[in-house]
Amino acid sequence: MKGRQQHPLSRQNLTVLFFCVLGAGLRLAFLFGPMCHDEAETFVNFASKPLGTVISYYPYPNNQIFHTILVHFSTRLFGAEPWAVRLPAFIAGIALIPLTYVTIRKFFSDKPALLATGLTAVTWPLISFSGNARGYTILTLLFLLMMLSGHRALMKNDALSWVAVVVLATIGFFTAPTMLYFFGGLVVWLFLSAVHGDTTARPSKIVYRLAISCLLVIILVLLLYAPALIKTGLTKQVLDPVTYSLPSNSVVVQFMIRAWAVVGFFAFSVLFTTGLPLPVACALIVIVVAATVLLLYGFVLACIKNRRLFAHRVNLALVIIAWSALVVLLQGYYPPERVFIPFIPLGLGYASAGLCHEWSRQRSRKPAPVERYALGRTAVLAAVVALAVVVIVAQFPWQPRDRATMTDAEQMSVELEGILQPGDVVYIDPVVGKSLEYYCMIRGIPLSCIYGTREYLALKAKPSGRRFVIDDRLDGAGIDKTLHWGKLPIRKRLNLRLVAVCEHSTLFEIMPDDGLADLKGE
Repeated sequence: MKGRQQHPLSRQNLTVLFFCVLGAGLRLAFLFGPMCHDEAETFVNFASKPLGTVISYYPYPNNQIFHTILVHFSTRLFGAEPWAVRLPAFIAGIALIPLTYVTIRKFFSDKPALLATGLTAVTWPLISFSGNARGYTILTLLFLLMMLSGHRALMKNDALSWVAVVVLATIGFFTAPTMLYFFGGLVVWLFLSAVHGDTTARPSKIVYRLAISCLLVIILVLLLYAPALIKTGLTKQVLDPVTYSLPSNSVVVQFMIRAWAVVGFFAFSVLFTTGLPLPVACALIVIVVAATVLLLYGFVLACIKNRRLFAHRVNLALVIIAWSALVVLLQGYYPPERVFIPFIPLGLGYASAGLCHEWSRQRSRKPAPVERYALGRTAVLAAVVALAVVVIVAQFPWQPRDRATMTDAEQMSVELEGILQPGDVVYIDPVVGKSLEYYCMIRGIPLSCIYGTREYLALKAKPSGRRFVIDDRLDGAGIDKTLHWGKLPIRKRLNLRLVAVCEHSTLFEIMPDDGLADLKGE
């Protein structure tokens, strides 16, 4: 009998291991794709620089400093290939899978933890940003560890738990200031839990240590950002980042629109694909919509049944949502959807708890022809594998949807390597061109040949060689837009010679013309 009681646990562990392997495989499959704009900018403008520049140059929030430091050392050790640039995010993305199991099991129970772990393994935003050199998987990892530390602090109120909360929160803020959404929410949750007596220690002691921890986090974060504040200061792009504004006359409406956009980003971004046969596309839509509806239902049910399902009386998910909404309303703008990626494992945990509760309730009404636990585990495996198939078939995140990324950047850099000579200059839209800058850098092509880069501007001289322009209409950087940005005459007044053709972009040489010998903007 004792052996039979241990058997489900061993199967559970094997299932978790399977999810870890599956999630690692999906992330590995997408680790070597073309570089996107933000991650290329992370390497070109920050991680490739000396360490002193990494921690002190903060002109805009793209420099997620702690993550950039990791990329800096990763590329020093393994070279500047895309996989090496993405390695820190990739490792964090894989570590999320078992950590989700540990965390959700601590806050709920075995069954929700198993389902949440499988969903974390195949959730496309987590897969995408595990193969994207940004700090969001690191933030997610830190938030889960903070949840565990916060839970321990309520139960034991020991110094180790509070030190862990302080250290993890500080690293999170050093990665991105958007940790405020999650650390702030956790602080409010810890405070409310203490007030409600949901702790083994005296509530006043919890509140006191919580206040000290918040003060320490503020001091440590200011110290870590001191080099950037001294050297770069608070630039306009830091104070007013690229966001979605909330007009004062329709704040509530705009907020609801952006909130639903987050759900759409998490659930349906995998469907923004191209080239799939209609039956396959329809099948993907059915699977994704069904999964989204079920997860939303499970999440709502778990929130309603929070006191029965959750390890604490205060609903952590709703506290974080309410806190984030308050911060968004106070700051007057809505951040990009990816900012809320760290919420995914917790949200999946709540959804899984609700679905497992409903499954148990329905199964208890009917006689079970097979062991109920085994049937539930089989259903979980089937659902996770189905969602993994969706990711593979849709080839997410390899679809060319990012309008800020040059799809042919690597191929174009090969063409430029065999064409460019000292003194030549290449015109390309600066946003799309960041991917090209990355591939030029790793091929040893000087960035001073690309118009508008810091290296080009540092020359303080007009190009002495040939002029080239790239037409990348697919990615939103057509030749007319590029010519306008470069303050060049319109295409009809230029004599263009076709030089190279890639799959989605074209390289032209601007031929000399007596009437246009001195082009403006040089």
